Amino acid sequence: MLDCRGLAKEQFVHRETEQLLTMLDTVAAKTGSRGHVFEDWLTMVVCALAGGTMEEEYLAVVAKYAAGEKGKRPVDQLAKMFSTLVDIMEETRADILGDLFQGAITYGERGQFFTPENLCSLMGQLTGDDNDAAGTRVLDPCCGSGRMLLVAANVNRNRLFVGQDADLRCVKITAINLALHNLYGYAIWGNSLANERKLVYRTRFNGRGVVRQVKPDEVPALSEAELASLPSCPGVLTRRRQSSSRATPQTLRGADPPSEGTCRRRRAGQGIAACSPGKPW
Repeated sequence: MLDCRGLAKEQFVHRETEQLLTMLDTVAAKTGSRGHVFEDWLTMVVCALAGGTMEEEYLAVVAKYAAGEKGKRPVDQLAKMFSTLVDIMEETRADILGDLFQGAITYGERGQFFTPENLCSLMGQLTGDDNDAAGTRVLDPCCGSGRMLLVAANVNRNRLFVGQDADLRCVKITAINLALHNLYGYAIWGNSLANERKLVYRTRFNGRGVVRQVKPDEVPALSEAELASLPSCPGVLTRRRQSSSRATPQTLRGADPPSEGTCRRRRAGQGIAACSPGKPW
């Protein structure tokens, strides 16, 4: 049932999303509100995918959830939540983050309802062209969770995907979705109508991670080298499916600082850019 504020209670398109909500609420019961924990978790995931380039921000957020016995801390539950997300996305190929965000965080506040995935798929098939030149831009000026960009990538992944939204949470979700599919793109925080850019994430593997924060005015066309590499690198979920590996909780880690400021990259098998402390968990 709907009221003027949106959804009256939790409501999901994908039943698998309920697993994430249960894990999220377990952490929220100990540390704060569901919404705040969700926002912090998004930040932790973006930082974990950044290959060690956002360490200060990562450690500042993790510190809120690091108390307790290792293995039983809230941060350990959040790590498991990320690995569960990747497993579910691999199995369903669906926008699970967007489903969780709309169905249990915003409840459709301010009329913020995402375009249904089946309609996105239809629009992608009607408007997409698999003959587009590599690097052709696809722009969604009010991207939400980025699901319209994902279906456009199903038609032709060798394009540049740009999503912009006024809600920072949506921007982070879009960056995560693009990154896990290893798509070249940008997730921009700002009002598209005002050509505003407060923060920009660039996605696709860059030698260290699959996300990096760039200057707001740094949204250039792809270089010749990037264009040449487009068809050669499948997404994270595709590589994981081919290797039959599973995401592990080490994808996110505890609040222990890296030894001598360095991180070991764990890309073999699971294919996700991750960062682990200088000592074993």
